[in-house]
Amino acid sequence: MEKTLGPKHSRTLAAANNLAFIYQKQERFALSKEFHERAVQGLVDVLGHNDPMTLTAWWCYMSMPPEWRQIDEPRAFDADHPVSITALGDQASRLYDQGRYSEAETHARMAAAQYERFKGPTSAAYICALNRLALILKNLYKIDEAEGLCRLALSVAQETLQKDDNSYLLIWNTLVMILSEQGRTKEAKE
Repeated sequence: MEKTLGPKHSRTLAAANNLAFIYQKQERFALSKEFHERAVQGLVDVLGHNDPMTLTAWWCYMSMPPEWRQIDEPRAFDADHPVSITALGDQASRLYDQGRYSEAETHARMAAAQYERFKGPTSAAYICALNRLALILKNLYKIDEAEGLCRLALSVAQETLQKDDNSYLLIWNTLVMILSEQGRTKEAKE
């Protein structure tokens, strides 16, 4: 495709993004990062920052593990940009890891709302954001809300994810922790 259309054609860049996503699923992150960055930068140059194809490429790039993504661009991103939304979730995770649960809750709620708005209520990103929020709420002893969010995430995950998907398994694990903490070990075992 590149030989026919050229390296800066939007279809060539979309193909690079697709290839990056395949490498990402194969956990070949170095190759994935290389193709993601090529696709994102090329699409920004050709179509602009807010074009739907460019935003799709950003979403793919930002779905890589945090240690593999790097934003070198100095400009600020809009609040609804994939980079900003992902940063909210990342910040919630960092605050959670530091035991700063109240602050983590604020970031996690904002990230979940943004993922639902921009990725949709059945997206893996939204489901993971709900699970992250449920974990945080569990640590804040907001057990009923945590369980409700976890069950919501699980019901959506059952419809959209494979049973062996890591996200699906993490949600189950979160629910088991919540139930066990309430002394509902019999229910947790089921």
